[in-house]
Amino acid sequence: ISPDGGEFLTSQQVTLSAEDGASIYYTLDGNDPTSSSTPYTGPFTLTATTTVKAIAVKNDETSSVASATFTRTGVPDIAAALNSTGQFTFTGNAVVVYQHKDTNYSKNYLYIKDGTGWGLVFGTVDGTYDNGDILNSGWKAKKTVYNGLPEFGSPVADTFSSSDSGDEVTP
Repeated sequence: ISPDGGEFLTSQQVTLSAEDGASIYYTLDGNDPTSSSTPYTGPFTLTATTTVKAIAVKNDETSSVASATFTRTGVPDIAAALNSTGQFTFTGNAVVVYQHKDTNYSKNYLYIKDGTGWGLVFGTVDGTYDNGDILNSGWKAKKTVYNGLPEFGSPVADTFSSSDSGDEVTP
């Protein structure tokens, strides 16, 4: 299985190989494959966290099961970020609605939205952002829940960048 697992942001192409003359069968649901599983015909693309398992069959002999887990860490929009677990990399763009500077705790919060929803980036966000600025892709945070509401906490400050869109957003 190539690559042999790991993290990816939005998609991951996977290639399976075996010795010449062997047929390859695989599963994507975590179950061990059999010769009745999906036959491998060429590279395929994963877009979600998946465990790939494969066997090779040749001359009525079956190999041991090869396995690799691929973990998606990239989320394309706020709706996906709200459903994420662990730290993620935001691969879409979001619009800044409001930045709250809490001088009592030396924290800066961002309220953001996109076409799928809204979110609060809670923690220390360096820089000044205005209503309508585009929060560019590539920032990292972790979805947490505070008082029953989701937020994107523990942001990695040096991953934030923005561009001025000039279009204000109605909160």
